[in-house]
Amino acid sequence: MSSFVLPEVKRETLLKETPPIVARPVQLEAKRKKESNAFLKYAAIFVIGLSLLGLGANSIYQKNLSEQQIIANQEQERETQTKIEKATFIVSEALPSLSVEVTLDKKPYHIIAGAFRYPENAQRLVNQLTTSGYKARILGVNKWGLTQVSYESYSEINDAINSLYRIRETEANDAAWLLTQDL
Repeated sequence: MSSFVLPEVKRETLLKETPPIVARPVQLEAKRKKESNAFLKYAAIFVIGLSLLGLGANSIYQKNLSEQQIIANQEQERETQTKIEKATFIVSEALPSLSVEVTLDKKPYHIIAGAFRYPENAQRLVNQLTTSGYKARILGVNKWGLTQVSYESYSEINDAINSLYRIRETEANDAAWLLTQDL
């Protein structure tokens, strides 16, 4: 193989005179900042406008909602009033009077079986006398604070005295006595 040789290259140096380079990047940066600031201003104005629009729409919605609630309440009151008016009625005829005769059976004569400081003891005696066939009951508390228990109560004194003698004989309770008192 033969060697490959290149011819010699001639170089010419061209000197061009170029105008000096003026540095303007500061102006470009400032212009970019002005453009970005303008964009931010428009974006801020848009956000503020949107917020104000939302607030206005919300207040209008709330006002409309409250008006609808007032109208619904008034309608409900009218319906209630009409139901009440339908439910009321007028009685043109007087209702027949009801007469009840009550006879108060006064029994002022009581045969006393005992008087107790504790009401539980009085109730126990009432239960015993009731099982024995008497119409026993508690008469109340006397002026000494004792709860009085009676065998029975009578409207006639003769019936009360006869019953007292019978109780003293059959029950062997000589402590039984006759109380005359309106209850």
